[in-house]
Amino acid sequence: MVKVAIIMPVYNGGEYLDTSIQSVLNQSYRDFQLICVNDSSTDNSLEILDKYASIDNRVVCLTKENAGPGLALNYGIENSQSDYLCFLDQDDKYAPDYLEKMVDAIEKTSLDMCMCNAYLWKNDDSLEIIYKDLKFGIVPTDTAKKKKLFSESNYPQWTKIVKRSFWEKNKISFPDFSNKAHDVPVHYELIAMCEKIGYVRDCIYFNRVHDEQISHDINDSYYYSVSAKNIFDWLNTLDLNYFQREKKLKFFKYLIRLSARSAKNIRVFDELFAIIDNYYSFYDLQSLKRYIAKQKKKFMKVKHLLLEKVNLANVGKNTYCAKQPFIASPKTTIGKFVSIGENVRIGHGEHPLGYLSTSPYFYYDNLGWKLLNTKSHNEFWNYAPVCIGNDVWIGDNVIIKNGVKIGDGAVVGLGAVVTKDVPPYAVVAGVPAKVIKYRFSDEIISELLELEWWNLEEDVIRQIPYDNIEKAIEFIKCKGIKHST
Repeated sequence: MVKVAIIMPVYNGGEYLDTSIQSVLNQSYRDFQLICVNDSSTDNSLEILDKYASIDNRVVCLTKENAGPGLALNYGIENSQSDYLCFLDQDDKYAPDYLEKMVDAIEKTSLDMCMCNAYLWKNDDSLEIIYKDLKFGIVPTDTAKKKKLFSESNYPQWTKIVKRSFWEKNKISFPDFSNKAHDVPVHYELIAMCEKIGYVRDCIYFNRVHDEQISHDINDSYYYSVSAKNIFDWLNTLDLNYFQREKKLKFFKYLIRLSARSAKNIRVFDELFAIIDNYYSFYDLQSLKRYIAKQKKKFMKVKHLLLEKVNLANVGKNTYCAKQPFIASPKTTIGKFVSIGENVRIGHGEHPLGYLSTSPYFYYDNLGWKLLNTKSHNEFWNYAPVCIGNDVWIGDNVIIKNGVKIGDGAVVGLGAVVTKDVPPYAVVAGVPAKVIKYRFSDEIISELLELEWWNLEEDVIRQIPYDNIEKAIEFIKCKGIKHST
């Protein structure tokens, strides 16, 4: 049996696998096995894994049905034999002495788990130390340092080496989260249960940060709130007797910070606290309730600041937006089941054509001149809102003029400049945008507008035979029009 099993979940990581696997094979410590779990990749990942497995018997390639990184990690652990468990993300890499230092630390002081410091490894190859504050070495149970570790840290699985006997004895496993934060509950479970934790101060892990990770898009608030909900659901399945009151409170405080820290619009605040309100009563912690009430007050102040500084929109359910949208008016409305591409600009400033100059220097004091004309200033900033209906598809790089109304079911083609209202179910494109065709006949469009299928209960919508318009309409009629409230 090998000393260390390194578990690496793989999904479409072909671009990075050579670097990550070579960093393992180049370790100064040699008694290891690399378990690569191919989560049904659709790129060349499996081919690369098979190549390394054929030239080095310490590399093992396993393939399973796609189910996300959490279950892939569990599968790798179940199919390995070792004294210790380590982890590696497919696009990251180890320093050459990663295993040597981690094994040395955990064995010399009989630790249950040891963690290390790490670098953020950016696309330009620059490095940034991730954990600058935690300087301690060995942390026994119930010390102030362990409390600090519990309350202020979020160490992913790849910073850890864990004793397998401890892992199996406590029946630890990664939860079935298909998006972010699958390793967060395991981190806190380990800290709560470990008798002795060690910390290697050296940065011996390189965590690759991609451009898309640095610039968060509009969907971040959704994923963070979903992650928080997943964690709460998962906690409900556990026997939490080992958690002391303080540890519970610290954990929940962390979850609040996790979801709130990336909030760029109001929705994340409302979603987050709706989730927490539904779950905190399960634990009956008065101190937690007081904390949440206090945080709500604090976040309400932030909410007001956001309303002042950020242009928001009223967005319906089941609507998504790709990267870098711009919405000028906070009164803009976007319906349900709307698909918005990248770099879409909805509304923009109006410059008066009848004045001496169109330049805002005459009426915008932030440019350095004294505000002389409040009316002009207000006209420049108070954009007429755009109204986007339901089931609308807006392609990349579209510009929509202030005050435009886009009807239900419409499609706006790539790069279009929309200066006039778009009729329901029209397909428009060009500069300026013009109607090219309609998605359906006049009769079908009339029926769809009357049925307003997007307002039905979600369990009904999921049953609609969406790929056949005639059958879809018939199905909705048979079910009766019972819109959700």
